[in-house]
Amino acid sequence: MYANMSPKAAATILALYAGQASAYWRMPCMGVSGVARIDPIVDTGKEAAHMHTLKGSNGITTSCTADELLQSECTSCQIKQDMSAYWTPQLYFMYDDGTVEAVPEIQGHITYYKYTPAYTSSGLKNPEAMPNGLRIVSGDTHRRNFTLAVPDPPMPWTGNDATQDALAQKAIGFNCMDYTPGKKPEDTLYRHFMPDKNFLDTNCPDGLRLEVLFPYCWNGKDLDSDDHKSHMAFPDANQNGGKCPDGYDTVLNQILFETIYPTNNYRDKSGYFALSNGDPTGYGYHGDLFVAWEDGVLQQATEQCGPVTGVGASGVVSDCPVFELNDESAQSNCKIPLAGNMKYDMSAPQKALPGNNPIQKGPEPATAGAGGGVADPHPTSIEPTIVPTLAYSEGSSAGFTDQLGNIYAQKKSSAVSSEAASTPAPAPETTPSVVASAEPSEPAQPAAEAYTPAAAPVADTSEVSSAAGALPAVTTIYTTSGQAVIEKVIVQTDVTVTAGSAENTPAPQKKRRHEHHLHAHQHAARHVHGRR
Repeated sequence: MYANMSPKAAATILALYAGQASAYWRMPCMGVSGVARIDPIVDTGKEAAHMHTLKGSNGITTSCTADELLQSECTSCQIKQDMSAYWTPQLYFMYDDGTVEAVPEIQGHITYYKYTPAYTSSGLKNPEAMPNGLRIVSGDTHRRNFTLAVPDPPMPWTGNDATQDALAQKAIGFNCMDYTPGKKPEDTLYRHFMPDKNFLDTNCPDGLRLEVLFPYCWNGKDLDSDDHKSHMAFPDANQNGGKCPDGYDTVLNQILFETIYPTNNYRDKSGYFALSNGDPTGYGYHGDLFVAWEDGVLQQATEQCGPVTGVGASGVVSDCPVFELNDESAQSNCKIPLAGNMKYDMSAPQKALPGNNPIQKGPEPATAGAGGGVADPHPTSIEPTIVPTLAYSEGSSAGFTDQLGNIYAQKKSSAVSSEAASTPAPAPETTPSVVASAEPSEPAQPAAEAYTPAAAPVADTSEVSSAAGALPAVTTIYTTSGQAVIEKVIVQTDVTVTAGSAENTPAPQKKRRHEHHLHAHQHAARHVHGRR
């Protein structure tokens, strides 16, 4: 709480917010290396439980190692030195006549490598390269509900909103694509469920983008764990950084997958969408990552092309001299040699989801292996109330200011309705604030709890160049307008605040305010994203 803090205590907390601005590079994977029941992380050595769309190394098998990935012939992604494998569940359309059809992707898949410093028990740390052989799963294939408030509350998140389970649920996104001129895109990870077909037909004329954010706080020793998750953790502000849990003191590259599906092509067809794991809600969406880079390349790129001041600040991989690039033809022609049971005909409707996964709509967790190898007729319709209705909301609007003058992005309110929506988690405890608002037209907002370290870390005072001059950056938020990526750098300035009653007014005190400065970057192709 900030209400009764001394200036010295307030400055201690401020040190936890003052960090180095983040940047990223986006790696297109214009080719799909294969669509198969392959998952060397979860289903090692056997046919996977459900179908995946795979990108990256064509050396992926059910039991491959990082060394085998590195020895692959090619990658379906743009960076030649990256032989990592990336995969997600395939999206299907479930026709009313009982047949199912794989929905093709639009222009492949984009993987974001973001440079996001985060706090650990030993202070602020910059990201370092993910080690080869690291395996990470983000998301839960069995999840069929959402246990938090809809939409997400404003940041900073505390209490039940900042648990690892909560952060994992909020690391899944479904972004409604609408390229209408002048219409702003939704924020990345704004919606954590797959909208029903009626909503998609009405509101998403250019398809649906599926998103998954990976945890990037590492325990520093394990390349995998029994659940493929517990060796990693999310910082408490997810894609915006924050603090890593104790015991996860190594900060790695932040990874985000984006895949766009042309759901609009099914506007005049009767049926509904479901993932290959039998999930019509989207809550069970997930992603897998198996790291395999040529020796030293990822660390060099992280150092040279990661920070916002580096040559890779545009987010375009060709701006980073570390990388050797594949053209689109090389990406598209890189295929996994599939044979036997691993080879599926994706060109025509099938009688059931591969693996015979039944449709399980929740809210209870899905049952593993419920298909039993026998074709399970899927429901011909799904009630529209199995997921909430979350209306369109344009990306990052004016924020609110806490008692230290920190301005947080806050989206406009959206209409939410669902008979099946889960009970929201309790809201974090807050305290009324007295602030010097950078935007006085906005009503005062409550301040959430900040970090309370045992000892104050030394704030990183790295600077970024902006139109307002060189100022210490606190964080960076990304949004878009049309095809341009807007980098909103939040910097630190001094303001004077007077707090207290009329009878006992203290002397004015200097506090910190974070101001926004914008930088525009061109986004590749039509992968337009909101806040990053």
